[in-house]
Parts: sequence; structure tokens; C-alpha cells
Amino acid sequence: MVFSADSFDAEPGSAHVERAGPPVGYAGAAAVMAFAAGGTAGMTAPGVHLVGYLLGALLTAIAVALFRHKDIRGRSSPWYVPSRPIQRLVRVALAAGMVAGAWHAFWLATEIAK
Repeated sequence: MVFSADSFDAEPGSAHVERAGPPVGYAGAAAVMAFAAGGTAGMTAPGVHLVGYLLGALLTAIAVALFRHKDIRGRSSPWYVPSRPIQRLVRVALAAGMVAGAWHAFWLATEIAK
């Protein structure tokens, strides 16, 4: 590690350190998609159930996978600050998205079988 004279002369709180944390955007996207998939579960149009399946089972899982990828890469930073509420939100969003996706898939399969 190389030190310069400037690094010793700086004020103690003057160095700006950008804290790294979980990618909140991907967590929010997963939660919104899971909520939207669950919100369309009571509708009867087949197109709505197809969209609900895509939102709940596929796009929510993709958003969670991207969240996990970015989060694991961010954890390598010494300034990473974990957030348990965000981690829980992602877990709940994935579970809710899968349940909603399964409901939509069941509804579509039942309609196709008629």
C-alpha cells in the first residue's frame, strides 16, 4: 500500500466513501411483479392468466436471480452494508411469485383441458 503526504493531511471525516448495499432496484422489481401476479389471480380472462404466469413464475424469478448475482458481487466490496429487510423482501417476493404463477398455470391448464 502506498501512502502519500496528502493522505495524512486530510481531515478525519473528509474522505468520501461510497457504501455498497444490495441492489434495491431488482428487489423492488421482483416485489412489484409478484404483487401484480397475485393481484390478477381473481380475474377470468385467459390472457390475464398468461400474463400473471409470466409475471409471477418467470419474471419474478429472473429479477431475483439478477438481485442475487449483483448482491453476491457487491459483497466482495469492503464497504458493503447488508440489509436484512431487503433480503426478506426478495424471499417473500419469490415465494409469492411462485405461488401466483402456479395458480395462473393451474387456471390455464384447467381452461385448456375443457
